[in-house]
Amino acid sequence: MACGGREALQVDLCVAESGIAGPSSNPERPGGLYWIAVSSAGGERTERHVFPGDRETTKLAAAEDALRLVLEAIDHR
Repeated sequence: MACGGREALQVDLCVAESGIAGPSSNPERPGGLYWIAVSSAGGERTERHVFPGDRETTKLAAAEDALRLVLEAIDHR
């Protein structure tokens, strides 16, 4: 999604996340599971996380981690 978004929007950097905020889950896809990716001219990075907590807590953690990846991508330019 991050690579496709970067191409479609013609931007220098794009971040994408997909996940299951919870509470529903199963062993393969637990609540709090997020995939977060960033794409820039410097490359792509993807991370898998399982954040603990309720819906709001996991959504906040995923957003904070997405911003961390963006800042790291900017720093490596």
